Amino acid sequence: ILAGRDFTAADGIGNANVVILNESFVRKFDLGSNPVGKTVRLKGRYVPQDPVEIVGVVADVRQAGPLRASAPAGYVPMTQLAQPVTTLHFAVRSEMRAERLAAHVRDGVSSLDETLPAFALRTGHDLIAATVATQRFNLLVLSVFAIVAIGLAIAGVYGVLSHFVQQSRRGFGIRQGL
Repeated sequence: ILAGRDFTAADGIGNANVVILNESFVRKFDLGSNPVGKTVRLKGRYVPQDPVEIVGVVADVRQAGPLRASAPAGYVPMTQLAQPVTTLHFAVRSEMRAERLAAHVRDGVSSLDETLPAFALRTGHDLIAATVATQRFNLLVLSVFAIVAIGLAIAGVYGVLSHFVQQSRRGFGIRQGL
């Protein structure tokens, strides 16, 4: 949090709607150097439809991958959402091995509610690899074409030099004889 505060228990149903914005949002909509306390109206499916008070500003997060710039984003408490959330994403940091941690996460989720599924558990390395998979594939294809092009260039130069030497062979013999 760069300015303002985090959500509190008081930011629930029946209280004023609040939002935490990222730096890109503040810059794009020119909300000034300290927008905390200002009121804005957000549009979207999952945001409150009434005006919301800005209670904090957070640093940008590259949610679309490490190569894409951060998009403007706002964060609202779940209790103030216009529509219920059907999927939640959590990040868990631990020194534990991924397999053991996944079992603990599944046990923890099922202890809260037996009907909640814990699925698509992936490590941070897997998530990063998935976000750069397209770029990695493109670089691989480009590398293969570059290697083929270099091979063709070498074969072409060899062929031209071989042809030149073959045509000049008789002249080389005469020069050697002289």
